[in-house]
Amino acid sequence: MRKWLGMILALALTAALLSGAALADEPAAEETAGAESAVEEPAKDFEGLDRLGEETEGCVMMRLTNLTGADIRGMNIKRSDDWQWSAEMVAKGDVFVTDEVCALCYGPEADAGEADTVEEAPEETDPANAQPAPEETDPANAQPAPEAGEMDEAGEADQPVLYDLQIVFSDRSLGICHGLDLNEVKDAKIMRAWNGVVYLVYTSASTGEEMDMSEAEQAIAAGEMPAPGSDTDGANTEGCVGDSGLFY
Repeated sequence: MRKWLGMILALALTAALLSGAALADEPAAEETAGAESAVEEPAKDFEGLDRLGEETEGCVMMRLTNLTGADIRGMNIKRSDDWQWSAEMVAKGDVFVTDEVCALCYGPEADAGEADTVEEAPEETDPANAQPAPEETDPANAQPAPEAGEMDEAGEADQPVLYDLQIVFSDRSLGICHGLDLNEVKDAKIMRAWNGVVYLVYTSASTGEEMDMSEAEQAIAAGEMPAPGSDTDGANTEGCVGDSGLFY
């Protein structure tokens, strides 16, 4: 009888230990499931949507709806302070039809000035022409480097890189949406005003507010405000309509 009682107690102890281990693992399993859900959530925003541009690792993605009332056959993007447009983002033979929702994918390239270069060894200097070494700065008088977002010596704060989005319609007219911070643009809608000026209405990723770019684009089109990245001081008369505007 004692033998059986000992076995029963041993089995009960083993069952209790296994049950405790299972309970201890439950929170970890829930945390893992939560992490996986957080990773998959952004992908669900673009699930089933056609891609404009090439989707790559680390590319910027946003939902883009065509509410211009016309089909779009071409789209390009560039930095506002650059002149060269990207490759065609609408697949050959495809059309971004009116009222369609697509996922815009763009991987900003590094600035040309930031390309890796091979440093050459300095030439040997004639001792007779050698320059004295710069004097060391007293640490007590050293000025700290400005932190990100702070004003520098010229009084200019760090600014985000801005981009322009060029839209080409099926009737060959085009429009340009100026000065977009791609990291801020969320759930964007392409709109076209009565006079053909193209603009974006989007949700700000940082504040959640709706941003309507119509007034800014109308001012650029009228020459009342220079386009971001331009060298003009308000003399821009091309605006969003461009050379191939309404009356192409």
